[in-house]
This record gives sequence, C-alpha cells and structure tokens, in this order.
Amino acid sequence: MKARLFPSSDAKNLMRWVTTQKLYNPPRQCSIALIENGFSQSKSEYSLYTKSDKVVFVALFIYVDNIIITGNSISETKKFKTFHKSKFMIKDLGKLKYFLGIEVIDTDKGICLSKRKYVLNLLSEYGMLACKPAKTPLQSKLIVINEATIDDPLLDNITDYQKLNGKIDLLA
Repeated sequence: MKARLFPSSDAKNLMRWVTTQKLYNPPRQCSIALIENGFSQSKSEYSLYTKSDKVVFVALFIYVDNIIITGNSISETKKFKTFHKSKFMIKDLGKLKYFLGIEVIDTDKGICLSKRKYVLNLLSEYGMLACKPAKTPLQSKLIVINEATIDDPLLDNITDYQKLNGKIDLLA
C-alpha cells in the first residue's frame, strides 16, 4: 500500500501544522464557540470547521472528543488554541501522530498518511506476517462452489471471516 504525501508549501495545499487536542466539553458547546469565533461549519461534513481570510486558513476536525487543528499559519493555530483554552477544558496532545488507524508522518515535503501499522497488525493477528506477496492470490479460472470438500471444509465460525473482511474493507 502506498502512502500519500501532502505538500505543505502554500495555502492551496493541506498544511503541515497539524495538532491534536483532547476535548472535555460537549461538542455542541464547542460548535457554538467556534461559530462565534468566525468559523464556518461545513455543510457536507458536520465535523469540519474552517476559518479563512485572504491570507490565513485554519481548519478543525472534531471527532468524538478529539480536535485536529491545521492551517497555514502557526501563529493563527496558536491563537486559536489560546482562545479555546480560555473557553474549555482541553489538553494539547501535540503534533498528530495517529488518527483512526492512520499514521501521520511529518517530512520535509509535507505530511505523509500511511496505514502501514494497521496492515502489519492485521497480518500479525492472522498469522500472515511472514507470508510472501502474490500478484494473484487465487488460481486463474478458479470455479468457486459453496459445498464442503475434504480440501476446503465449511467454516465453523463465520464471525472470524466477517471480522477479517471488515478489517480489510478499512484498507480501501
């Protein structure tokens, strides 16, 4: 799986100053304070708030009790953190490292998003860490039937298969 690199050169790109905060107040109170402070709530993603003028751009993403802050100006993000600390009980967790199983790596060219750790944990959990990759894991022109054979018995517990399938879906 290839990691995606986001450049951080200007306001047109995703910014590199990404930080996380732990929120100890109800999200509704936070939403009201953000709107009062000039942020706009996205109509397509209600967890996303943005504030921009001609030069400065700040974006916030609120997920449960975590806030991800990014922008093109370190001073504006610091100013927002100060404002937020004056209104709410929060804890600054520093630079973003992981979010929803996605690793955030800071590089010279920007930030890199990767699910490497998630994949390694998944391979380890199912005993496939030492397996070699294959271009086509199944034989070509394989005919699949839903009857048990000696070589391919029916699953005793379909829940394990469903859990694995759900975890693989998160990779896409």
